[in-house]
Amino acid sequence: MREKLPRRPTGGLDPRTGGVILGLDWLLFGTNALSGLALTPLLIFVGATLAFVATYRIERQGGTRGRFRAASAAVFSAIVVGLPFPLAGTAVGGAILMLSGLRRGKVRR
Repeated sequence: MREKLPRRPTGGLDPRTGGVILGLDWLLFGTNALSGLALTPLLIFVGATLAFVATYRIERQGGTRGRFRAASAAVFSAIVVGLPFPLAGTAVGGAILMLSGLRRGKVRR
């Protein structure tokens, strides 16, 4: 008999995707003030591109999502990371934590 694997909710993101979104955001825009905000346009492009590629690969890995759903999640990720301000402590950051199951340090599976 085959053992059923737990499925994540259809609207949820992979926990690694949530980590990538928050990590890239903190890395790029958390330190942007050090450049006097001069690098903001470049960081928006780099962050959105990295987020899109990473999210698409993570969401497609293991065959848990089809191409369209993975691309939709990747576009969402690129938009969120491309916002030129840190997400930590905002409603958007909280939504990312909830969608990816990264609450209270435990990952739902």
